[in-house]
Amino acid sequence: MDNDTVLQPPMNVPAINTVAPGRSVEWIVGGFRIFMKSPGTWLLVGLGMLLGTWIINLLLPSWLSGSVNTVLVIVLMGACMKACAELDAGRDPLGAAQNVLQMQSLWVLGAIGAGLSLVVGIAGVALGVSSIGLMFVSPGMFFGFAGLAFLLILALSFALGMALWLAPALVVLNGVDPVQAVKLSLAASLKNIVPYIVLCVLAMVAMIVGAIPFGLGLLVVFPALICTGYLAYKDLFA
Repeated sequence: MDNDTVLQPPMNVPAINTVAPGRSVEWIVGGFRIFMKSPGTWLLVGLGMLLGTWIINLLLPSWLSGSVNTVLVIVLMGACMKACAELDAGRDPLGAAQNVLQMQSLWVLGAIGAGLSLVVGIAGVALGVSSIGLMFVSPGMFFGFAGLAFLLILALSFALGMALWLAPALVVLNGVDPVQAVKLSLAASLKNIVPYIVLCVLAMVAMIVGAIPFGLGLLVVFPALICTGYLAYKDLFA
């Protein structure tokens, strides 16, 4: 698929496709190409994400700020998916993206994501407290349990990321039910686990590089990485 030739997303949800691991590189490159189609708009998106997260973390307690940030990021991702589709069709993305913000199903998806994130967070706290208790009983058991707890939380967080990765695109561009969208996103990620892992590694490298110049590069990296989700959605569900 030529990244310069942007296709309209399908309006149904067929069987999940599989792609080669190298496709992840094309998603990353394509994400930055979409960014360059309207850099001013995407810079505002990146700035909004950074400022919004900072303000929420500043004003709300930590136990609540994480959930609120999750909702807003998912809703923003949905708006960005629509913006990508409009850019692909050669239309102005702003009006369509703003309309997406009024979709009730997208906000429901955000609430589901926040709830799942909260469950993972509670599990992490519970396992952490349990491991601390073991420290006073047996240091050996403490280190063994702490290592197992870390791996479990890592696995849960990884699964959560897969479940929410493509869900906003499915809700906004296909009208899929939020719960079904989460299931489809997880299924597509598992079916393409190697490309997904490669994408995660490349995304981490991009964020590290973007954070070097006082974090200013993240204004470009964050929106571009969101756009990779749109390209992945088209490959895996087209």
